[in-house]
Amino acid sequence: MNSLKLRGIRADEFEDYCVLFSDYDVVKMTSSWPFPMDEDLCRKRFESVEVRSGQVSGIANENQLIGVIGHKNGELGYVLGKPFWGNGIGTWAVAQKTRYVFEQVGHDMVMAQVWIDNPASAAVLLKNGFDQIGGSRSFCVARNCEMDGISFQLTRDKWEAMQSP
Repeated sequence: MNSLKLRGIRADEFEDYCVLFSDYDVVKMTSSWPFPMDEDLCRKRFESVEVRSGQVSGIANENQLIGVIGHKNGELGYVLGKPFWGNGIGTWAVAQKTRYVFEQVGHDMVMAQVWIDNPASAAVLLKNGFDQIGGSRSFCVARNCEMDGISFQLTRDKWEAMQSP
């Protein structure tokens, strides 16, 4: 994990950013990304206020963009390129971003949702201390259908207790 870092997404990473969102196996786990990827939408999101402000961070491995993680109004979302699945990178990135949201942004709770057929992402949240709080149902653009999901939360109090040895 020494070569990993969360950082701003650079202007020269548009192509890498769009490649992330061109993989059906990746975008079907999001709610709002279409498949096939729409380059105009990709450009709009790449140039968004959330990316420019740091709400959305790049997950970089040896300075290569391999994923993104963001927070908006205390809700966390993340994607990771398929070649990097199963190596603990998602768990690491969620821990880093959660720390940032509690320490720098000042939220008292972080929320996240995953589709019911994404147990790996649910495991990432559970490893970071999130509690499952219920179910959800919403539309997945890439799959063009309603999907069942699982809602998670992590409170500041629980997170702070986890930081103590």
